[in-house]
Amino acid sequence: MELSIEAMQPIHENAMISSRSLWNEASEFHVGMRFLSKVDTQDAVKLYSIKGNMQFLVTHSTPNVWIVRCKKHLDGCDWRLRCSRRKAHGLFEISKYARPHTCIYAKLSKDHAHLDCTIICREIENVVRRDPSISVPVLHQIIKDKFSYDVHYKKVWLGKKKAIAKIFGDWEESYKMLPRWMAALEESNPGTRVELKHDEPNANNEVVFKWVFWAFAPSIAGFRHCRPIIQIDGTFLYGKYKQKLLIGTVVDSNSHVFPLAFAIVDEESQGSWGWFMACL
Repeated sequence: MELSIEAMQPIHENAMISSRSLWNEASEFHVGMRFLSKVDTQDAVKLYSIKGNMQFLVTHSTPNVWIVRCKKHLDGCDWRLRCSRRKAHGLFEISKYARPHTCIYAKLSKDHAHLDCTIICREIENVVRRDPSISVPVLHQIIKDKFSYDVHYKKVWLGKKKAIAKIFGDWEESYKMLPRWMAALEESNPGTRVELKHDEPNANNEVVFKWVFWAFAPSIAGFRHCRPIIQIDGTFLYGKYKQKLLIGTVVDSNSHVFPLAFAIVDEESQGSWGWFMACL
């Protein structure tokens, strides 16, 4: 039985990944340190610079290579780092690293150039995951306590926005998933009624969402035992797209409000209310 050295090489390299050092915030950079992606590499260098009160410039950037040097290199600071993706294992790895920083930055600024919304998103993601309604001022204090920088409010707001999109998906992708989600709702809840309305396809054969109506099967069945009067109301939604939620409710035998049907529309108008009533 013959063994191929070439075939064994990737297996050997992959096996070594666990024994070689992957980056974590507590470790110092060194040649051979690995990162899961280019984004992780960038975030690591940003965090290193923030904590050390230093700044860097990107001198070369491609999908597979990223090179940075100290912002004060013209003043004699030789700090620089080169990281590239290795074909053997697909991870980014530090191939050249000159240190330490020999420059000095006076910490007079309240903010830091590299403490951007991407880093803020990384730091607050788990907090936002636990409590999506957490306020921006609270998140601002969390960032200030960790990094000792009083970053601009908008940075934290954008960081939370990125975290929400990362956890729950962005607005556009969520709307694209709506038809599939509604189809799954009908299939998993027999008797549920769904109506989707969209504009005519545009020049790119794309359709734009307009209205959606749904009534759960248990609500439809329960309506038979409620008072035969439907109450309707509407409210506005928070978020990127300021749409309206229309609601139809009834009163059950215990004099409790019983939800019957829902709709999301672009605005409360004669057309949208007429469509909602027709779906009822």
